[in-house]
Amino acid sequence: MEYKRLNFEDYFTICSRNWNHIETDLWLAEYKQVKYTYKKREFIAEYQVRFDEARNCIQVILQETNEKSDWLVNFSFPKNIYDKFTYEGEVIQLKAHGGWSRMWLALQDIVRGEVRELLIRHPGCFIEVFGWSLGSGIASLAAEDIHFKFGVKPYLYTFGSVRPFFGKKTLNYVRNCCEKAYNFYDHCDIVGYMVPFIGWGAINHYKVKLEKHFCITKLFKPIKYHTQYQTPELYEWIDE
Repeated sequence: MEYKRLNFEDYFTICSRNWNHIETDLWLAEYKQVKYTYKKREFIAEYQVRFDEARNCIQVILQETNEKSDWLVNFSFPKNIYDKFTYEGEVIQLKAHGGWSRMWLALQDIVRGEVRELLIRHPGCFIEVFGWSLGSGIASLAAEDIHFKFGVKPYLYTFGSVRPFFGKKTLNYVRNCCEKAYNFYDHCDIVGYMVPFIGWGAINHYKVKLEKHFCITKLFKPIKYHTQYQTPELYEWIDE
C-alpha cells in the first residue's frame, strides 16, 4: 500500500481542532494530558496517538500552546543537550530548545509505548507526526525520536513552525530522520522566527505567504498570520 497524505491544510484542521471553524468532515484531535514538574513548577504536555485504518498510518499529534504554563515553556530559550549517542561512527549531542525538549522528554516513554503497540499490530504501516505552534517544536523532536527508536522515518507536518534545534551537527542529523518534512511558517508569522538567534533551525523550514509583501508590523498580528494555515492557497505552489 502506498502512502497517501492528506491535504496540508487538513493536518492543521485536525491538530488545531478546527481553529477557524470551517465546515469540515474531518475528525479532530482529542488530546491526552501528561503532567510533569520542572523547578517545582507543574507543566502539562498534550498529545494524541491514533491509527488511521484507511491509510494504514499511525498519527502522532502534538498540541499548540494551550496552558498558561506553556508560555514559560516557549520562552525557555537556553539550549539543552537532551540526548547523546553514536550515529554512523560519530558522537551526536542533540541540542534543542530547553523548554520544548523537556516537554518532549515528559511525553517520550508514553508516546513510544503507544507507537510500539501500534507498530506490532500494524507491521509495515506509515507514521505521521504533526502539530502547530508549540506543537510544531514537540512534533519535530518526536519525529527524530521515532526514527531513532524504531528505525522508521516518519512524515512530519508542522504549522506556525518554530526552530527547535541548535547547531550544525544536530541539524545535519535530524534532517535525515524524516521521509518527508514540511515545517510551514508564514513569512509574517512571528512564531516562525522562534528561536530568533543564529544557529537555530528546523528540519525543513517551508516559507509560505498569505500576502505577497512582508512588513515588520505584520509580525505583531499573530491572531491573523499564526492561525491561517487552513488556507489551501498557501500550499498550491509546493512541488512534490
